[in-house]
Amino acid sequence: MTNGWQEVLLGDVLTERRETPSPESLDNGEVSIVSKISFSEGKIELRADSKTKTGMILAQPGDLVISGINATKGAIAIYPETARKPIAATIHYGAYIPNKERVDVQYLWWFLRSAAFREIVQDHIPGGIKTELKSKRFLAVPIPLPPLKEQKKILAHIELLSKRVKDAKRLREDADNTTDAFLRSTQDAIFLGLVNLGISEFKENANELLKRTLRKRREYWEDVIRAKGKDPSKGKYEPPQELAANDLPKLPENWCWVTWDMVLAFEDGAFRRGPFGSTLTKSIFVESGYKVYEQYCPINDDCSFGRYYITPQMFKKLRSFEVKAGDYLISCSGVTLGRITRVPEGSEEGVINQALLRVRINEEIIDSTYFKYCFRAPFFQKMLFANSTGSAIPNLKGVKELKAIPLPLPPLDEQQRIVAYLDGLQAKVNALRELQSQSQEELDALLPSVLDGAFKGEL
Repeated sequence: MTNGWQEVLLGDVLTERRETPSPESLDNGEVSIVSKISFSEGKIELRADSKTKTGMILAQPGDLVISGINATKGAIAIYPETARKPIAATIHYGAYIPNKERVDVQYLWWFLRSAAFREIVQDHIPGGIKTELKSKRFLAVPIPLPPLKEQKKILAHIELLSKRVKDAKRLREDADNTTDAFLRSTQDAIFLGLVNLGISEFKENANELLKRTLRKRREYWEDVIRAKGKDPSKGKYEPPQELAANDLPKLPENWCWVTWDMVLAFEDGAFRRGPFGSTLTKSIFVESGYKVYEQYCPINDDCSFGRYYITPQMFKKLRSFEVKAGDYLISCSGVTLGRITRVPEGSEEGVINQALLRVRINEEIIDSTYFKYCFRAPFFQKMLFANSTGSAIPNLKGVKELKAIPLPLPPLDEQQRIVAYLDGLQAKVNALRELQSQSQEELDALLPSVLDGAFKGEL
């Protein structure tokens, strides 16, 4: 024990308040009821109403309020002395009056929420930190207590450090937000051709590339018709969706706007929504077989996840929804609408579920990584959400509307240059975020470490 410190029972410095609210004060809302005490901040949150059928205790301004069930998780608060009226809480809480001549309640609050106190509870109470801290058990817990003057000195040191840690965390969060904002604005500027990456000569400008691709698409369709023994001149060719918007930003001279439809692979099903929900129900899933790809994959940019499988017979039935390496899987409903991932080589055979859109692009006109970067850019995501229905839970509109969404198309040479630039930028951002994450961990560990030393008299 540090010189001058004493070991005392909590009952020596706290007195349980044994008051209860009147039913009338609860019914008319005069006395509010505690909803919970936050673990992280140790702040009291009140219910919206005061109706209750359980027993209640009363806490007055200046009391220490403790959740008997969650005290060791940090659910300990001081009801401010500036409050104008009492509050009520269920019998799983306790209200305690501090002896101001022996203990500073703010000092005690810090101590009771520390690892040092949790260790004491673990050692002195049967069942340790899992036991509900009713007043009889709580007030019998021994704690080391410095003189009141030293408590105030330690408290000033802790509060100063706590403020500095909060300020540092806020600055780190601001840095995170600034980094994100910079990345978003840079992506938009690049995809609208506002950033000069130093390319002046191209093998083929975007308009020439587009014309050549559209011509090959028509030729592909004619070959398919002939392969069926039919005359293409007697068939009806459906060209890709034309640009509908006429107010698009001006692009560099060698670029052009195209629709999403214009960069799709020529094959049927290059743009495919998942099957109806009633087609894939849990009743048909098996332990192994062909994987059902879910929203988790684009949300987390990870195609390795799998929990549902279907039989070979069901896979054959749903073959048009098959997932292949190189496919893009896009979340098309909910708050994660617009998340995208590319299926890597070696992925399990399977099908998409009803919440996904499968896209196959023509890499002769658009670089695969350029497409993914462009798709994730804020300007494109904004257009995607504009083409959704529902306000609470957005869902992508029909295929026709989606295929008409415009994309900026640079020459292939510049697409690859853009990818290299964004790869480098993303690597720098990732390195910065790693440093920021490390600093967050260090900040999170700093205050508990100081508290541990402070309550052992090592400041």
